[in-house]
Amino acid sequence: MDYITELNQIYNEDVMNEDWKSKLGALGLAAGLAGGAADAQAGSYDQPTPNVRQVSQSPIDYNDLFQYISKSEGLGKPGRPGYRYNDSKGLPTIGIGHLITKDSTSIFKNLFGTKADINGMLSGRVPMSKSQMYKLFQRDVQTKIDKARGLITNFDSYPQYVKNAIIDGLYRGDLGPDTRGFINDGDFAAAAKEYLNHNDYRKSVAKNKAGKPHGVKGRMERNRDAFLKYSNSGDTQPVKVDFNTPSVHKIKSGDSFSKVAKLYRLNVNDLIKANPGVNPRKLQIGQTIKLK
Repeated sequence: MDYITELNQIYNEDVMNEDWKSKLGALGLAAGLAGGAADAQAGSYDQPTPNVRQVSQSPIDYNDLFQYISKSEGLGKPGRPGYRYNDSKGLPTIGIGHLITKDSTSIFKNLFGTKADINGMLSGRVPMSKSQMYKLFQRDVQTKIDKARGLITNFDSYPQYVKNAIIDGLYRGDLGPDTRGFINDGDFAAAAKEYLNHNDYRKSVAKNKAGKPHGVKGRMERNRDAFLKYSNSGDTQPVKVDFNTPSVHKIKSGDSFSKVAKLYRLNVNDLIKANPGVNPRKLQIGQTIKLK
């Protein structure tokens, strides 16, 4: 029995397609918050309008995206670029994070033709060339681009470095619903902070502090820095990540109970209960509300 036949049999019982990593990382409930009266903006009776900057549409630069993602995903194990390897979960992988499944043989045939040593590449006997990895990446990344277009308002309008960070977050599955919500609201400074509010980041920080180099920290901070750069805050220095909820919040222009609750990871109803004398539909700039 050759390697591909054996691999196919393994995956017949536990079918996982090439988008498995993305689906795994994206699992979870949408962090939708209660609407209605709690959504009135400060100084307004209308629903909040996302503060999305209008810029011209720009095409995807696949080469730039390839260079950015490959720094995170790698081209294989160190010293063995292009060779098949097992990822952090022990699953067979090749190229830029392409999970080898029962469909990989047909995918490779369609991309590289029947003359290519497909069985050799998938079994790990021979490496993929960089041009082959790039071609496979273009195919695989399209699923992430399509997902980004469905999740992120005006995704195609953002500059390439923002697209890179968003796609990289989808590759890892760490671009959570709250971070996406802030991006869609146009609040990239809040998105940058919320993006690091993730267990994978905290675990990676702890490992690095313990003297065990772990790449997730650097990868996520690089994406965070891209969001900070686009926030136009003039400050691209690392922000302090502090997830201890303060006791009060001062209302700013555009604030609503929903937006404040999302910022501090609170329940809207709890926020309303903490402020019995406050009308959520008549918030005033400079007004102080209780958070707990």
